[in-house]
Amino acid sequence: MRKRIQPAKMENYNIYDEIGRGSHSVVYKARRKRSIEYVAVKSTGKGRKDKVHNEVLHLIKLESTFVLKFYNWYESSNHIWIIFEFCIGGDLLKLLAQDTALPETSLQTFGHDLVHGLHYVHSQGVLYCDLKPANVLVDEYGSLKLADFGLARRIPTVEALEKDPLAPGSPHYMAPELFEATPLHSFASDFWALGCVLYELRVGTQLFPHRDFNQLRHTIQTTHLTLPDAVDMSEPFKALLRRLLEPDPARRMTWSELVQHPFWDAVLELDTSALPAQDLFAAKYPSTAETTTMWAAPVEKAGRPPSPQLASPVKPPSDALVHSDEAVKVRPATAPEHGTDNQVSHDDAMPRHPSPPRTAPAMTRPMPMDKIELVALPTKAAHQRIYTTADCAVRPIVSCDEIEAVAVPRYKEASLPVRPAIAFDLPGELEAHLEQLYLFLRGDAGANDKHNALAYLCALVPAPKIANVVANSSLLTLLVKLLDRSTSSALSTRLGLVLGLIVRHAAFISTDALLSLDGLVPVLLRVLPSASEVLGRRATACLGELAFYLSTLPTTSFPSALVDALVSAVDAPDAITRHYATQAICNILVNASTASAVRDAFLKVSLLDAVYRRTSDIDALPLRVAAMHLASQLLKHTSSPDPFLDRTVLVLPSIWACVRVGDAALAVPSLNILNCVLAARPSLPVTSIVSVGDIALLLQKKELDLDADATSETLGRFQHSNARLRTLLQGKLLLLAYFGLQSSRDFALAFVAANLLDEVERCLHAAQTYVAHSAAQVVSLAGRIALELTFTLASSASPPSSVVDLFETLLGRQLLTLPRCRHQFMAMLRANEHEEFECFVLGSTELLKHPELQTCMVQLLVPVFATDDILLGTERDRLWFDSALVAVADLLLSAPDMPDTLVAAIRVLFSALNILPRAESRDVFVLQALLPAYRSLLTSGHHTVVLRFAIELLYDLVQQDASYVAILHRLELLPLLFRLLLQPATISASATQLVRRVVEAHDVVPTDVLYELDLPKTLAVCSAHCAANQLWSCASDIGQSMYSLLYAQYEAPNDARLLYAQSHAVLVEALPSLLAVCAADTGDEADAHEHASRCVSLLCQLFGAEASAMLLRKGLASFLSALRASSAPVLFRLLLGLKSLVSEHRVSLTKDPHWPHLIERVLGIGSEDQGRKSTLLAREVYHLMTAP
Repeated sequence: MRKRIQPAKMENYNIYDEIGRGSHSVVYKARRKRSIEYVAVKSTGKGRKDKVHNEVLHLIKLESTFVLKFYNWYESSNHIWIIFEFCIGGDLLKLLAQDTALPETSLQTFGHDLVHGLHYVHSQGVLYCDLKPANVLVDEYGSLKLADFGLARRIPTVEALEKDPLAPGSPHYMAPELFEATPLHSFASDFWALGCVLYELRVGTQLFPHRDFNQLRHTIQTTHLTLPDAVDMSEPFKALLRRLLEPDPARRMTWSELVQHPFWDAVLELDTSALPAQDLFAAKYPSTAETTTMWAAPVEKAGRPPSPQLASPVKPPSDALVHSDEAVKVRPATAPEHGTDNQVSHDDAMPRHPSPPRTAPAMTRPMPMDKIELVALPTKAAHQRIYTTADCAVRPIVSCDEIEAVAVPRYKEASLPVRPAIAFDLPGELEAHLEQLYLFLRGDAGANDKHNALAYLCALVPAPKIANVVANSSLLTLLVKLLDRSTSSALSTRLGLVLGLIVRHAAFISTDALLSLDGLVPVLLRVLPSASEVLGRRATACLGELAFYLSTLPTTSFPSALVDALVSAVDAPDAITRHYATQAICNILVNASTASAVRDAFLKVSLLDAVYRRTSDIDALPLRVAAMHLASQLLKHTSSPDPFLDRTVLVLPSIWACVRVGDAALAVPSLNILNCVLAARPSLPVTSIVSVGDIALLLQKKELDLDADATSETLGRFQHSNARLRTLLQGKLLLLAYFGLQSSRDFALAFVAANLLDEVERCLHAAQTYVAHSAAQVVSLAGRIALELTFTLASSASPPSSVVDLFETLLGRQLLTLPRCRHQFMAMLRANEHEEFECFVLGSTELLKHPELQTCMVQLLVPVFATDDILLGTERDRLWFDSALVAVADLLLSAPDMPDTLVAAIRVLFSALNILPRAESRDVFVLQALLPAYRSLLTSGHHTVVLRFAIELLYDLVQQDASYVAILHRLELLPLLFRLLLQPATISASATQLVRRVVEAHDVVPTDVLYELDLPKTLAVCSAHCAANQLWSCASDIGQSMYSLLYAQYEAPNDARLLYAQSHAVLVEALPSLLAVCAADTGDEADAHEHASRCVSLLCQLFGAEASAMLLRKGLASFLSALRASSAPVLFRLLLGLKSLVSEHRVSLTKDPHWPHLIERVLGIGSEDQGRKSTLLAREVYHLMTAP
């Protein structure tokens, strides 16, 4: 029942139901006349005036999407009325009462809004001071808004603190410091309340439920937070609660910590640097220690302990060897001298950590994706989200320029029975004024004079105060009687206009004046059948306003004749009359206060037929919009949908044509009809009605066809803003895509072909919740379709190519590659609510076994493991090693003629082994499935790219765990590995690094085994290839491996040294290539010089005769080039080797034509500043070279 409240000020609002009640106030749902938006009106006793004034003082300065919008406030004799934005979702307390507790995904969404709201309030220098579930409202899109600022304060100063008359807050949500004698509010105290709210949303009960105030205060001030074991909470959420609910305000969470906390899916993009200072808080609570958050410390990835072998240099000589006399005698001059600072160590230039593989293209170690905010799926299913509160907007009827531009008639002052007045301030002045008009119209005045008086009334009644008085006076009765008895069409038309204006602007009209035998409604119904076109418009418009008013009165019987008249007018010949009737019925159906019996009276199939029949011949866009709104509301409210759906299916192409027009105001209700039908009839051939390409184009459209500069008069007073229309249009288009995907494979094929997920990707980032939620539902459904296709394809011996293309494109090129879509899809897999993860892994396994689909599936797994978002972090992760990855490893054996497939398989294995946690199942997989496949892989003559990728993977395994070297030895894979170094095409950085790892693993692979495998010869050949092809990183590894072999003999027993020395002699063949490395510009690979020079020095000292013979065959030019190009440490080693050669083989060396140039270069080094050691050594070598 409408309540007529305080007409002096509140007559501008139609007050409906009570929607909330507190201990000191009542909140009503209301609608401001001449506005489509509902508002909330809070009535508070004047005894709470200080709190209300404080609330208004703050609200008029706050303007944010996260703060409840404030419109106005009024004061009457007993109450204060505040007009707020209406939030259809109620408050969080009611939400909790319904759902008991919320999942963490919802907390992330709600927490996002709460944090943004608090940040905005704090940035304005305001402290909220009363955050609790009852004060947080939910709007139509599920977004949260802070409400009730009655206890809000500016950031306090000393003076303000002493004069603060307000209560400190709601006790159950007050921080410990607020129970002190002089409480000091701060950002920290608001954070405490935020922690209490988040706890309550997750657990379902208050953190401090005590009813006794003293007990409550004692508990809050003395009890440390204990989280319930019965409620599942993630570690980040627990950490967040502990920081927010820190009892010491000086150590409580700060803004900078809050926005970066890992509980949020992404760092909240809020500027915390410009927040106002809290001088009083800083003075009272000086921070004594740097706050350390439990989540800030770096944590090693689970299952990945660092392997100490990875950072170990070549093993140094044992202490016994270093300190023995024998060792001193036979040790090469370049061997490390322990304890001497001036001696160049053999490992002084060796990297302490291995370089990453540099061989295979695109073989980078997968890195985590940048964090993207996850859009939580809405709590309502898609069919429940077709209609929003924006679709339930009540639009004007009388004097609506969108329907008909009716000019207000002019009047002549001289012919009026009264003096025209604008304001009526004195008591009784208005009533006396109207009484004179009444007497004049009742009298014998002429037709023209009555026309003039009625024109004056048309100018008066748009004022609500005047309309209320006229509507409840005998003047209305007289006007109705004049209309009933009028024989003049012109007079009747003028009376219809006046009556329509009165009905529209009055807040309350007695039902007797409307429904009695001679009341307004029966008279209008009698006039209507024989009315002229213009009078019919006025009568229909007036009846429409009256019908809407009567529909909100639950105790009033709604005349069936009025229903019939409006339904009949929808099919009237005159388009404007149809528009009045259409809008009137639409207003009745959308209004939440309409009595159900009244709404049911209009739910007629014949009415829907009339709407569809007339839609095709409508030229006026506003009428088409109203017709589509009415049709959509009929579909929404009918309890017997089949007849309505049957009629609608026949006209769906014309409904889609209304969408394609491109006008958002017309497209929105048209989409409601389409979505309603597709949700109820999923078997319809959607692609024969709807164009997926057009959906994409409409989603891309950035500007609506409505004129953005149009005034409210030209667009209609109830016109939505462009931004709101765009939001609705996008959200409903996405729902159309959702229902289309649900309906048929043909639509899914068109959906993928049009790359519609590209537009969905963009909508996932939309600020409007309705759009983002619709996009999230589309991605969720697309993901489920992809999962279903895995088993559909696996069970088909010869699957259709169209279905294969659908699967490959939907999953590989869209769901897994579009970042936000991927984030949603992976979140669905991780949530695993309906075993989606198992479905994906096992379905992938079956496809990997399918001869026609294994290549497709392994290519799809490459982006799956591109980042670590596939991780569940539970035991279920082992399912990969037990099924899908085994099938991938089998491809290494079964696909020898498919290099692209093999490369993709190796990339998948490489990424998976780096992403998935170390566990027993991983080791079993490597030992039993992966490594055994390498024998075939390395012996089948595969393409060099395949081999490079394979060695990359093998090296990565050994780099993570050196114990795999022993397994390679046991599986007899080392000979196959060494063979790769003999051909330039198969030499790679990973191969040479892997060989270096094998050589260094003395305790795993004995050195004599390496000699049996003829490794020295292999290294010599590889060294030549590296130098010839400028593979400097590989040359560095080969040099280091040579040096390790050469030096190994000095750790070996005496009886083995001779064998080693004989095997080492073959390394002399590498001298020219080693000197070429020393002479070359190796760029960033400076290590290559170091390792090559060590080997040259040792070879010259150990095998002087062989080295001299090799240099004479190849020429001393390479030695000369090395001496010209090398740095000081390298020169020192080269000079050591040259000294050894000259000492014993000078005579043979002098025969080389480059000998004089070599002497000249050594002399130059002796005279240059190349370092004291190199200079002195050069002089010594020069004397040896020139001695008689």
